[in-house]
Amino acid sequence: MIYILKSESLTVSVSSKGAELISAKDASGKEYVWQADKRYWGRHAPILFPVCGRLLDSKYTLGEKEYNMGAHGFVRDAEFAVTALSESEITLEFSANEETLSVYPFDFTLTVNYFLKESTLVMSIDVKNNGSRVMPYMLGWHPGFTISGKIDDYTLTFPSGEKAKRHHMTSNLFLEPMAVDFPLKNGVYLPTESEIYEKDTVVLTNVGCEAILSRGEDCKLRMKQSENLTYFAIWKAPHTEAKYICLEPWSDIPSDGVTPECFDTRKMSRVLGGKTENYYFSVEFID
Repeated sequence: MIYILKSESLTVSVSSKGAELISAKDASGKEYVWQADKRYWGRHAPILFPVCGRLLDSKYTLGEKEYNMGAHGFVRDAEFAVTALSESEITLEFSANEETLSVYPFDFTLTVNYFLKESTLVMSIDVKNNGSRVMPYMLGWHPGFTISGKIDDYTLTFPSGEKAKRHHMTSNLFLEPMAVDFPLKNGVYLPTESEIYEKDTVVLTNVGCEAILSRGEDCKLRMKQSENLTYFAIWKAPHTEAKYICLEPWSDIPSDGVTPECFDTRKMSRVLGGKTENYYFSVEFID
């Protein structure tokens, strides 16, 4: 089901499937969110949980048992329940069930809240561990934003990104574990479509909690995220005529594509039994 939120400046649509943002329009009707053209990429802004990216051979071990899981986890296709709704705010919730426990043996609840404040969309996600043992996971947001022209026409600025680092791709969305220095003068990164196509995804770290997408003197949007989202991925499917760019805050990243995936020892987020970890995003739509 689709739910509509409104402020004086924005009209936003959120789907109960995946608690996914599917539209954000300004007062003139201008659309900021990619409209899921299946010729290129058939999603809008999926939530990634309990993994970001791919697992080696789509499987992992935990304890002495092996589990299978596809790319970006399963929450993006899950049906969320709406627990609160007003004109400018919605809260959606999804909890572990028999199906999820067969691939991810943890009792969790994911609570997603969207709130409109003038021209800004604020989103928060609570990851709650309902069980007693430590729960390993990754969390990310994968929003696609519409652009005019090519990515090469845009500038991406990280105001706190002077000491940025980059994880280079190995193959098929796997990454070198060690990040290398990727200095940004005044925090400015000039993405190009050819670079993104060649590398599949550009993954940065040490870029701070703010990113600004601009075209010339015009600022298109300003993103902010909580400090526990330490990685920032940039992606677009390899079609120059598809006019969008994905700007993705992640808590954790894929492994090297060689080391077997063991959730007992893998570097990833963990939340204690009975505890909750909160994540925060906001997008200010400017032009």
